[in-house]
Amino acid sequence: MRWKSLLLLLIAFPACGREEEQERDFLVRVGEERFVVRIADPAQIALAREILAGRRSPMIVTGELRPGDGGFNRDPIAGRRWSWHLDPRSVTFAEVTIELCDGRPSFVEENLSYWLYTVRRFCPWNSILERELP
Repeated sequence: MRWKSLLLLLIAFPACGREEEQERDFLVRVGEERFVVRIADPAQIALAREILAGRRSPMIVTGELRPGDGGFNRDPIAGRRWSWHLDPRSVTFAEVTIELCDGRPSFVEENLSYWLYTVRRFCPWNSILERELP
């Protein structure tokens, strides 16, 4: 009888304590540089997957900048960790953005205070979503 109660709880509350499992990481290329973006919004995750599958035109990844790598932002090809990340709850895709937030990941890294506290957003126009990470 106890196992039936436990099974009912697991069925009724499948997402409890698994919020992080709903976030997904994607590799983004800007020129020869790469960074990892974590997306928390299920609609934006679905849009990213549609872009990767070729069912949607490529779009500009954009989000609010935060200090630190967030535990995920790196360039796995160059073997480097960035000292900034995009807030996973703010990541969206756009067809056009303002020029102020355009740049390469290394631009953000080289002028971190300016990007974090003045620009506050990153929207590299030449961003290409490469793949979803495991």
